[in-house]
Amino acid sequence: MFELERRPVTATMDGNGITVRAVAVAGQFLVSGDDMPPNTIEGSEPYALWLAPGRRLVVGASVPAGTFVSDVSDGMTVLELSGAHTNDILAMGCPLDASSLVSNRCAQTVFAGVKVLLYRHGDTVRLHVERPLAQWLLDWLRQAVTSFQAGG
Repeated sequence: MFELERRPVTATMDGNGITVRAVAVAGQFLVSGDDMPPNTIEGSEPYALWLAPGRRLVVGASVPAGTFVSDVSDGMTVLELSGAHTNDILAMGCPLDASSLVSNRCAQTVFAGVKVLLYRHGDTVRLHVERPLAQWLLDWLRQAVTSFQAGG
């Protein structure tokens, strides 16, 4: 049996008031068990993002405790957006009002036609997307940033 080669998604776009990059996180784990309030984020490192009653996505280096834990690190890509036009990009690709994205809150929504988990992380916005759809989303973002004049 042959070994599949792991190829990380890499991307960096910087210009026109927006920076987009693929972020390497230590690990991503789907966890079933204890519940948390809907659409919230708990912790800082590691941190947990609410997905559904009794289900969360834990982002961090160590395997979390839970009734059922599944490592999805290789199946999900994390994209990070920052810059003056971040909210404009969100408005172009998402029905969610960017002002509703406040600290310690997350949302599962559609962005540019792709299901994502979206939240603010410090001064950035992070999107967790299924790895097979990440390149398509990056291409969409590459096209979308051309809507803004350089330096804006």
